[in-house]
Order: sequence, then structure tokens, then C-alpha cells
Amino acid sequence: PIEDDFFRRVIELRIATKKKMNSESGAARRAYEVEQEFLKILANSTAYGISVQIDPADFNKREFIDVFGPRNRPHRTFSRSYETPGPYFHPLLGAVTTGAARLMLAITERLIVDAGLNWAFCDTDSMAIAKPDAMAEAEFLARVEAIRSWFVPLNPYGTGESLLKIEDANFSVAKCGPKILVPLYCYAVSSKRYALFNLDAQNRPILRRASAHGLGHLRAPDDV
Repeated sequence: PIEDDFFRRVIELRIATKKKMNSESGAARRAYEVEQEFLKILANSTAYGISVQIDPADFNKREFIDVFGPRNRPHRTFSRSYETPGPYFHPLLGAVTTGAARLMLAITERLIVDAGLNWAFCDTDSMAIAKPDAMAEAEFLARVEAIRSWFVPLNPYGTGESLLKIEDANFSVAKCGPKILVPLYCYAVSSKRYALFNLDAQNRPILRRASAHGLGHLRAPDDV
């Protein structure tokens, strides 16, 4: 810790572990999957999570508490529960971390618009770039690569790669042979409620990823 940047080293280890995982199969691949997931949680919790940790607690009886929100002044409410900051709570660090991610998304959106493209949805650290119907596939890929290249000098992990990576869902599902980019479609309902899919030879959807945040109260239309 005296010589190295702990957070950068954890991310570098995760990148290396994921590369090993992608070259393995079976039990070895599952072991690497567990390891990279652990490194991801370790990095997220120590670099960001502990700085915004809030712990719930209960009074012996209901009491008045001050609630701070978007208004100029806090308001009082009667509650049995309250929140206490965690041992490493530091809201300024938390705000800087999330602010940097929002800045990165804003830059990405600006580059997308300037390139004559659009986007389908975004998350905390990613954005799905959409191809205009009239644009050729090769031209679209070239413009996307130019956007990704903009972020290469900002990569602090020594990989020489862009901070914006192409997700696995963009590649064919073939388990053998080289990975090739295939058209990926999106059906979006709202934020974090979308489905990504390919189309087979009969124009039937091949589901690649589905996000359904906040829909746990709804039952699936079948028993699967």
C-alpha cells in the first residue's frame, strides 16, 4: 500500500483474472468467475461504498428527527428509525466518485451526438450506442471506434485499452471459432428495464441480456 495504488491494483487484477476466465471452461472458468466477482465487489465497496455507507438504527420509542432533502431547510418527522453514518463515511469522496462517472457519460453522449449517432440507454458507467437506420454498418462501427479511442489516454490501468469496452452481447453466441460482431437490437421500456437480442435466420429473437430492476413484484407469464 505504501508503493502502489490499492484501487488501481485491484482493478488490474480483475482485468487479468477475466482474461484468464475467458480462456478456460468448466470448473476452472467458474473459479475465475468467482475470483473476478470478488475483486469487483472489493473495488466497489472500498473505493466508493464505504464513503457513502449509512446504517439504519431504531429508537426505543418514536422520536422527532430532522430530515434533510432537496429543500433549503430540513423538515421534522416522527419516526422510530434513524440513520447513522458508517465508520468511513465521507460524502465528498462519494460525490466526487459518482460525479466523475457522470462526467464520463456526458462526454460520451457529446461524442455520440457529434458523430451523428444516437444512444438507446445508459447505466452508471456505460452507454449503448445506436446505429441510424440509413447508416452503413462499417461506417457505424468506425464512428463507434473513434468514440472509444477518445478514452484510451484516460485509462489508468496500464492496459492501453479504452475505458469504454465492447460488451460480450455484441458478439456472436458461437462457442467455438473467432468472435464476430453481430447486429444487436434493444427493446427498452424505461431506465434499467430493457432487453438486448439478436435475430436468427427466421427473424426470431435470441435474448442476450435482460434488465428488469424494480419488477420483482410482477410474476413471469410462464412457470419457467
